[in-house]
Formats: sequence, C-alpha cells, structure tokens
Amino acid sequence: MNAITPTEALSIAAGLLVLSAVFSSSETAMMSLNRYRVRHRAQSGGRTARWVYELISRPDKLISVILIGNNLVNLLATALVTLAVVEIWGKDAVTWATLALTLVVLIFAEVLPKTLAAQNPDFIAQPMSLPLKVLLWVLTPVVWGIGLISNAVLRLFPAGDKRANELLSLDELRTLVRDTGDLIPEQHQSMLLNIINLEHLAVHDVMVPRNKIVGIDLAQDIEKVTKVLVEQPFYEFPVYRENLNELHGVLSSRDIGRLMSLPEITKDAVREACTAPYYVPDTVPLHQQLAEFREKGHSLALVVDEHGDVQGLVTREDILEEIVGEFDVDKKPDGRIAPQRDGSCFADGDASVREVNRLMDWELPTRRAVTMSGLLTDHLEVLPGGNLCTVIEGYRIETMSVSEKAILRMRIWPDPEADRQ
Repeated sequence: MNAITPTEALSIAAGLLVLSAVFSSSETAMMSLNRYRVRHRAQSGGRTARWVYELISRPDKLISVILIGNNLVNLLATALVTLAVVEIWGKDAVTWATLALTLVVLIFAEVLPKTLAAQNPDFIAQPMSLPLKVLLWVLTPVVWGIGLISNAVLRLFPAGDKRANELLSLDELRTLVRDTGDLIPEQHQSMLLNIINLEHLAVHDVMVPRNKIVGIDLAQDIEKVTKVLVEQPFYEFPVYRENLNELHGVLSSRDIGRLMSLPEITKDAVREACTAPYYVPDTVPLHQQLAEFREKGHSLALVVDEHGDVQGLVTREDILEEIVGEFDVDKKPDGRIAPQRDGSCFADGDASVREVNRLMDWELPTRRAVTMSGLLTDHLEVLPGGNLCTVIEGYRIETMSVSEKAILRMRIWPDPEADRQ
C-alpha cells in the first residue's frame, strides 16, 4: 500500500459503502413505485417523472445497471478494507475484518437503505433518475452484453405474458379501489365498485319479477284501466290482454299524457297509443343492456327466457340504481324485508336476494336465484311441503309460511358455526 495509506483506504471504502447504499435504495425505490401514478405524472408533462417512467419501463436494463454499480463498489470497498487491515493488524485479522465488513454492508448498505426506500420511494427515485440514466448511457455496452447472456438463459424457461402481468384483473382493480382510503370519497368508491360488479350481473338479477309487474290488462273494465293510469306512480306500463305473453305494447309517459288529455279514454285509444314492445333475454349482462338502452333510445324492456315467455321487466333506472344506489332516498321499506335487533331479518319469499344482501350487508348467493323463495327452492331442489330450517352458505334460513305454490315468509340469520363454501 505505497500509493495510499490505510486511513485513506478506509475513508475511500466508507465512501464506496455510501454509494452502495445509494444503489440499493435506488433499486428498491424504483421497484416500489406506483407505476400508474408515475405514468400519470409523465403524461402530465413532468420531466423527472418521464425519466423515472422510462427507467421502470425497462426493468431488465435498470436492474442490470444498478447491480453493476452496486457490485463494483462493494468489491472495491472489500479490497480496500482488506488491504488496510493487513497493513495495520496483519493477515490474521482478515477473517474478523471480513465478518465485520459483512455486517456493516448488510445493515448500512442493504437493509437500512432499502427499508427507507420502500417507505419513501418517490423521495429516492426522482433525484436518482438522472444519475441512473447517465450511468445507463455510459454502461450501455456492458448492459447490452449482460442482457444478451441473460436473455439466452431465460429462453430455457417458459416465458410469461408481460402485458398480462402489467394489467389489473377485475378483482385486483376492486381491491385497488377499496384501498384508496380517503383519496376517493366513500360514495364514489361504492359507485366505482358497483360499475366493476356490473360485469358479474345479468338482467335477471335486477328485473322486476313477472308477478310484481304493474301493467294494463285490456281484458278489464275501462274504469280499472283508467284507475291504473291515474293512481300508479310509474312512467311506463306494459299493455296486455289477460297475461303478459299476450302483449300489445308499452305506454310511455308521453303516451299517457296524450291519453289523459282525451275527452274519453277507451281501450282502442289505449291500444293505438302503445309503442312496440322491446324484448331482451334474461341472460344479457347489465353493462351490455345499459349500452343497448342508450343506443336504441328505450328505457324499458320486457325480459324473456329461452322459450320466449315473459319473466319480468327491466328499466334503465333499475340498472343505474345498481351503480348510484336508490334514486328515491326517502322511499320507505315495503315490509318484505324486516331487519331485527338480534342481527336476523324476516323476508317475504318474493323479496330480492340482492336487496337482502344490500340491506343486511350479507353475502347470500345470487348465482342462480333472484328471490329468496327461488334461492331456498333451488337449494332444496323441491318446494317444501311445510316449514323447515336449513343452512345455505353460512346463513340459516327458517321458513315461517309456505303455500302450495311458493314460500311466503322466512327468517334468515348468519350462522357462525356453519361452513361457508
């Protein structure tokens, strides 16, 4: 060590260990960044953000240049410390010096800087973006050579879909929205989650069941027809004779206004005022049906099954309420769902499973049934001949009133001891 003294060697080694800490923190910071936030900043015109995004867009080159720099300074630091220790204490102290240096590197050049970088990635990544770009340019031939060898070895292993790894699945997007915390108001979070959930819902999940449809039956007296037009708070009515499969058309609010202005309302006038009915299959996804409403200008559709029989109706407002919630916030419960203080609830058989879930914050299955009666019948695979009690995916259901054709009333409560599939 004629060129430098042991003290100088140790001082240079300390400086190299600082550089090692910088490289280690840069690697962790770059890999910990929120890619979507950086891309947004880069698209907004931030120069530093563009540099950062360019670096993290090529992680192979970024990691190569960081590892080259980190290993180089660590090797130089090790060599200088070894020479200084041999000069001061002799060769017998090299082993102890190596152990001490390993501990120092591990704590101060690896664990500590990487932990700090993981906690504050932006604080490290932005100022380091320019030095890393310059270093990448200087070491381009070396990085290219390392990349060539690495890619040759990687061909021996099955390649994944890089684009698929960068994109978020619906479940991951749902988790991302939930984890935004106070950045997005709770109401907006709920709307975003509802939009994502539209992918899993079909028309039959939100339709008004056939037995609940309020329409105009031309087989009735004109006085009853007029009473429906005047008293029911709906904007559109299906017009039929005796049953919904004998549909004449649909009366819109505009048609109803014209009818009410006539000196006398007759069945012929009602029939002539109808517009052609719009039918949709019950399996159409909600997001697709909302687009259909927008494109075709309809606001109500009759829902039919695979045999063409009317099963219910769905409106544009029904789908929008799945996103934004009930429009009529002052609407009172109709009694079909009655929450109890003990955490259970009573529900009519024709109550919607989704409404029960929404009101009680439960997770009753909605895959194959729209109503509570349908859910229980599907589970039992038969209409019960009397009252019974059963468990469906962690919820105990006890029937309270059963007729020959349907389950009329039941009680539901979570059962902590039941297994949920």
